[in-house]
Amino acid sequence: MTTEQMAKTNSYWFTHDTDAWSDINIELMMSVYGSEGYGFYWIIIETLSMEKNYKLPIDNKGYNAVLSRRMQTSPERLSEFVDDCINSFNLFNSDGSFFWSDSLNKRLSVRDKTVKIKTINSMKRWGNLERFEEFWDAYDKKTSKERCQSLWKKMSKEKKEKAIKYIEGYKKAQPDKKYRKNPDTYLRNESWNDEIINSSYQKEEKVYDNMTKDDFDKMFKG
Repeated sequence: MTTEQMAKTNSYWFTHDTDAWSDINIELMMSVYGSEGYGFYWIIIETLSMEKNYKLPIDNKGYNAVLSRRMQTSPERLSEFVDDCINSFNLFNSDGSFFWSDSLNKRLSVRDKTVKIKTINSMKRWGNLERFEEFWDAYDKKTSKERCQSLWKKMSKEKKEKAIKYIEGYKKAQPDKKYRKNPDTYLRNESWNDEIINSSYQKEEKVYDNMTKDDFDKMFKG
C-alpha cells in the first residue's frame, strides 16, 4: 500500500466546531432557511470534503440531481441555496464555474498534513518490521517476541533475508525446538553466520543409510 493509499484510507474525517451554529454567517443563513438550511449546509460541506480539490461545479445537472436527493429538496431550491451561500451569506466561495468553502479547505489542509505525517510514521514502523511475522512463523519457537521485534527493527534488509533463509537448514539440523536457540538469541548473535552442524544422531543415521549389507556384516563380525 502506497503513502497516498494509506492517507486516503485514513482521511474520511474533518474537524467540526461544536458551536458552528453561532457563526454569524451561519446565523444569517438560518434566519432565512432555518434549521433546514443548517442541514443543507452540512450535507454540502460533507460532500465537498469528498470531492477532488474539495470543489463542486455550479449548475451541473448531474451533480445537482444527486446533491438535491441527498438534501431531500429540489434542484431549483439547491441552486437557490448555494447562490445565497455564495453571494449573501459568505459561506462559500466561487470562481463562476465551481464553488468551495475556504473554512473547510483550511481544516482539510491541517487534516491532510496530520494524516500524511501519521501515515509516513506508520509506514516507517511497518517497514522496520517488514517480514518479521514471516521470520517469527518460520522459526517456530514462540518466546520473547517483543525483544525479537526490537532487534528486527535495527537489522538491515540483507540481514533479515539471511536470517530467514538460514532457518530451514537450522531446523533440519535441530528439529526439536526445545534445543533450538531462543529467537532473540538467534537474532542478537547473528546465528545465520554459523556453520550448520547436524546432531550426532542424524550423522549416524546418515552413515547407516549409506551402508551396505556387507558393511553391516563386517562391523558386527569385528
